[in-house]
Amino acid sequence: MTLFFLLLLLFFGLQLTSHLFVVLPFVLFLLYKLIKKKNIKVSLLGLTFFLIGIGFSFINISYSGSGASGFVYEVKENYFLLNNKGEKLYVYTKDHSYEVGDYLEIKGEKEALDFVSIESEFDFTEYLSNKGVYRQIQPSSIKVKFSNPIKINKIKKQFIDKLDEKSQPLIKAILFSNFDDIEVIDSLRDFHLTRLISASGLYLHAFIGFFTFLFSFTFKKKHAEIIAICLSGGLLLFNITRFSIMRIYLLSILKWINNNVTKKRISSFHILCISAIVFLLIDHHLAYQDSFILGYGFSFTAYFINYALMDKKPIKKTILTSLFLYLFFIPFEVKYFNCINPLTLLVLPILTPLFVGYGILGYLTLLSGGLIAKVLSFISPLLYSLSSIGRLSNLMISSNLNNEFSVAIYFVVYYLFLYYYSFNHIYMVKRVLIGLVSIYVIHMTPITNLISAEVDFINVGQGDSCLIRYGTTSVLIDTGGSIYKDIAKDTLIPFLKKKQIYNLDLVITTHDDYDHMGALDSLQHNFYVKKYVKETTKFPIKIGNITFQNYNNYAEYASEENDKSLVIGFSLMHKDFLIMGDAPISIEKAIMNEYQSVPCDILKVGHHGSKTSSCSEFISYLSPKEAIISCGKNNKYGHPNKEVLEVLYKHNIKIRRTDVEGTICYYNYIFM
Repeated sequence: MTLFFLLLLLFFGLQLTSHLFVVLPFVLFLLYKLIKKKNIKVSLLGLTFFLIGIGFSFINISYSGSGASGFVYEVKENYFLLNNKGEKLYVYTKDHSYEVGDYLEIKGEKEALDFVSIESEFDFTEYLSNKGVYRQIQPSSIKVKFSNPIKINKIKKQFIDKLDEKSQPLIKAILFSNFDDIEVIDSLRDFHLTRLISASGLYLHAFIGFFTFLFSFTFKKKHAEIIAICLSGGLLLFNITRFSIMRIYLLSILKWINNNVTKKRISSFHILCISAIVFLLIDHHLAYQDSFILGYGFSFTAYFINYALMDKKPIKKTILTSLFLYLFFIPFEVKYFNCINPLTLLVLPILTPLFVGYGILGYLTLLSGGLIAKVLSFISPLLYSLSSIGRLSNLMISSNLNNEFSVAIYFVVYYLFLYYYSFNHIYMVKRVLIGLVSIYVIHMTPITNLISAEVDFINVGQGDSCLIRYGTTSVLIDTGGSIYKDIAKDTLIPFLKKKQIYNLDLVITTHDDYDHMGALDSLQHNFYVKKYVKETTKFPIKIGNITFQNYNNYAEYASEENDKSLVIGFSLMHKDFLIMGDAPISIEKAIMNEYQSVPCDILKVGHHGSKTSSCSEFISYLSPKEAIISCGKNNKYGHPNKEVLEVLYKHNIKIRRTDVEGTICYYNYIFM
C-alpha cells in the first residue's frame, strides 16, 4: 500500500491550497501511517511527494506581451487550445479546420478568461481553469507554420457520412463524445446515464476485449492482445485529448508489458498507482479534473470492492459489486444533476451491454464500413425507443450532498464500510452502515428546509427570478426567459432540485416581458406549480407565514408594459425585501406620493439597473441597506447603467450583482 499512500499524498498536496481544511486531516493521517511503519526513507519519500504536490499547485506559466506561437493540443468545433511554450491559451475561432499537432503563429492580445455563466449551467471558465488554461487570446491573424498531415476531423466526417441519420448522432456521442440534442440522449440524461454513451474507457475496454477474443482463435493470447491493443488505437487517435481513453490505453499497454515482457511482475494495483503518479507529474492539473478523479477513484474502488467480496458467490458478488460502485458514484451524480434517480441502478445493467455492443459495431464500421453500417441502421430505432422509458424518470430524489466537507465525510464512511466488510466485522459494519444511511437521510431529505428560510436572487442571465422559501413553503417571483435556452429546464428546475424543493406553492410574474416570464410555460409543464398569479387584484397574498404586498396600484390602468410591473414587498428573516420588476421612475414617484414610507432593507433594483428606474429621490425615500441588480454578463443593453450605480454609491448602499456574484442568497434558520 506504500505506493498508494504516496499517490494520495501527491494528490492531496496538489489539492491543499484550494481545500485546506478538508485535505489536511487526511494528509496527517497518511503521514502518521507511514511514520508508524518506522521506515524513515519511506516516510521522507511520502513527505517529499506531498511537498512536490504543494509546489506544483503554484505553477502557472504565463508570458507578458501580445501574440503566441505553439502547438494545438486540443480541438473543438469553435475553439482550440494552444500550448505557447508551456502557457496554455484558449483561442476562439468559428468553424475552423485546425488539427491537434498543428504549429500556429497567432497575432492578438491576451486577456483573462471571461465567459457568461448562469445558475446550474456548465461553468466553462472553471472547466478551462481546471485544465490549466487561465487566459485567452483574441486572434487578429493566424498563420500555420506546420500542418499535421493526419487530418483526423476529415476522416471522422467521411466515416460519419457513411451512416444513416439516426445512427450518426449516437455514434458521434459514443465514439467521439460529440453530443447532438436528440431524443435518446435526453432520455439517458434523465436516467443520469449520459456518461454511458460518452467516449470513455468502457468502450476501449470492450474493443480490446472483443478483438482479443476474435484473434485468440488464430494467435496465441499474448499476440492476440497486442493486435487488439493496436487495432483499438484508432479510438485513442480520434480522442487523443480525452484523458479517460488515454488512461485505459496506457494501462492496457503496461499490463501487457508486465505480463509478457518483464521478468518480475507487479500487481495490477501497483500499475494503477504508478500510472496515476506519472500522469500527475506530467500534468498536475489532472488532479482538479473529474476525468482523473472519477476514473482512478472508480478503478481503485473496484479493486477494494473485489477484495472485500472475494469469498462471495458469483451472483451475490455481481449484485453487491454493482450496488457498491453505484454508492461510490452518488456524490458525482449529485454534483452533475443535483439529484439521484433510483432507476439508474436498475437500468444500468440493461443499457450497458446494449450500448457497448452498439459501440463495437460502430467502431467496426469505422474500420470496414459497408454491411455493418446497415446493421447499425437497423438497431438505432431500438435505442431511440428508450425515450419512452425516460418518462418514468420522474422518481428523482433531490440532494444537497454537494459541499466538499459533506462529500469528504461520505467517502470516509463509505471506505470504512468496505474496510470492515472485507474482514466480515459485523459489529462495525452495522455501525458504519448506520452512519452511511444517516448521511443519506440528512442530505437526501429536506430536513434543513423545515427549520430554515431563504431568499435567492437567481442568476438567470439577462432577466429576473427570485425564490422565497420559509420552511416548506416556496414562492417564485418571475421566471426569467431566454430565446437561446430553456431557462426552466436548464436553470430553475436544477436549482430547485439542489434546494430540495419538490413543488412551488406560488409563482408570481411582475409583468409580461419575456425576460421576466418567458420560462413560465416550461416551468409549469415540467415542475409542479400549485398556483400562478400576475393580477394586481389578487394582492395582498398570504402564503404560509409570508405576506406579499403590491405597491403599484396603477398597473391595471397603464398602457406601457413596464408601467404595469408589480412592485412586490415582503418581510422574511427580519429583513424587508422590495422587488421592483421593471417599474420605471414614473411608478417610483407615484409610490412616493401614495405611501408615506415603504419598508425596504434589500432592494431588487428596477429594470436590471437601467437609467429608466432608480431615481435618486426614490432611493433616498427607501433608504435600503443593500441593492440587488439582476442582469446578464456583458449584456447588450449596458445594464447596470453607470448613473444608477453612482446614485447607489452616493447613498452608501452595498451593491450586489448576479452577473458578478452569480446567484445571491440570503439564508437563516427560522428560530434565529
